Amino acid sequence: MRDFNVRPQALAVRLALLIVAALLLVFLSRQGWLRPVENAVAFVAVPVQRVLDSTTGAAAYVLGSFQETRDLRQENAALRRDVENLYQEVISLRGAEIENRTLREQLGYVRTNTEWRFVAAQVIGRDATNLIDAIIIDVGRNNGLEEGMVVVTPLGVVGRLTRVTSQSSMVQLITSPSSAVNAVVQGGVRRTFGVVYGSPDGSLKMRFVLQTEELNERDVVVTSGVGGGLPQDFVLGRIANVQQDDFEVFQSADIEPLVDFSQLEHVLVVANFVPLPLEERDFSGIEL
Repeated sequence: MRDFNVRPQALAVRLALLIVAALLLVFLSRQGWLRPVENAVAFVAVPVQRVLDSTTGAAAYVLGSFQETRDLRQENAALRRDVENLYQEVISLRGAEIENRTLREQLGYVRTNTEWRFVAAQVIGRDATNLIDAIIIDVGRNNGLEEGMVVVTPLGVVGRLTRVTSQSSMVQLITSPSSAVNAVVQGGVRRTFGVVYGSPDGSLKMRFVLQTEELNERDVVVTSGVGGGLPQDFVLGRIANVQQDDFEVFQSADIEPLVDFSQLEHVLVVANFVPLPLEERDFSGIEL
């Protein structure tokens, strides 16, 4: 077995030799006698060092590119989230702006029509088939409403309540084919009466106007109150064009409603006008 114990004398000798060798190398280097050896070593080591440096630099560049790409992806994802959030916020703000404008218009309308008591309502449903031209609102018997009450907006008549439950009501629109409202034309020298009907295509037409009466485009048509089914002087629309035939007793006119029925969201129910029962109404004009 090899003995790893070294005697102090031998260790001292070896240390002395190393010191002498080191001093000798320093002396030879200062004298320039080791320059050929140093050049040979440098000739071999420098290219190796350059290769190592270039490899290290390329690796660092690749790793840096990966890191930069990952950072860009994370930044793009964050920007997309911000854009989506801002888009949703813009939509919400636009919706709130439209709703606030509608409610302000309703408030102004209520304040200028103090003879009527209005119940504000929101549209919560529509007739998906367009067969009965109806909407559903979120107020009903609990709010003091009854069937037959008229529904309006600041722009004009929407329709009438045809079905009332405790918390909701169905409103048949005046554009319904089964709707007919006694009406009168404003703006002429004399009051011109007729009946405004709904139609399957959602338009309004005023009929049974005597040929002797004068109808003009842009004249406003309002409810006449005849028959007791609707209060008077609520706007139905404006005359768009007139159809006359000299051989007919009556003339007719297309009525352009001011209400956009496809965009209804908030309406008002006239709660202090209860229509007369059918048996008590005057049917000299035809009403729904």
